[in-house]
Amino acid sequence: MPSSSIIIPVYNRAALTRQCLNALLDRPYVGGRPEIIVVDDASTDLTPQLLAGYGAAVKVIRHDTNLGFAAACNAGAALATGDYLVFLNNDTLPQPGWLEALAQYAQAHPAAAAVGSKLLFPNDTIQHAGVVICQDHFPRHIYAGFPADHPAVNQSRRFPIVTGACVLFPRAPFFEVNGFDTAFHNGYEDVGLHYVDARTVGWEEVRAAVEPYTPEEAQRISGVPAERIVAAARTYG
Repeated sequence: MPSSSIIIPVYNRAALTRQCLNALLDRPYVGGRPEIIVVDDASTDLTPQLLAGYGAAVKVIRHDTNLGFAAACNAGAALATGDYLVFLNNDTLPQPGWLEALAQYAQAHPAAAAVGSKLLFPNDTIQHAGVVICQDHFPRHIYAGFPADHPAVNQSRRFPIVTGACVLFPRAPFFEVNGFDTAFHNGYEDVGLHYVDARTVGWEEVRAAVEPYTPEEAQRISGVPAERIVAAARTYG
């Protein structure tokens, strides 16, 4: 199986980061543990001390100033060595098999620019199972609030957009479009990358493929609230 690098951009909320990293490091992986990279986007809490405590198990990039979600993700990608770049929010609790499910789906669909996840709220309803552009020209999570076992959200399909909260990119399409657009600062970075850039260079539209995670509270780079998501990863469809 191709190798994977997990890239986690963080800004404060050390407790969430600890929860996510402990879940990642406590899981067995087919082919060995993946590379884990955390990009600390100038956190002001105990995040630097927390990350230092993981030693060689976690690679750390530290920004002196807060550069935003896109820049943090791109910095992690620049350091990553994996065939697949897997971007993951720190407000997640990955379940056994989640990474293998994403990677296996990507292998089976080599033309896909990205492979997304089915994400659940803690009450087992859908947070994300694909994003579409609506008639008012805004992107929306089309199945938000659906029951997790609804037939519509239990089959793989092509979508114009998937959320950046948990997404796998093969290296080639990610770097062909120069990663996330830093003109977006903590909003719509994933939309710009998926809907415009990947299709411009001729890759297939992204796919929603898997089911991942559990958060307590959620916060993205620069303190913008993020989705609460739960993951129990498995391929479907």
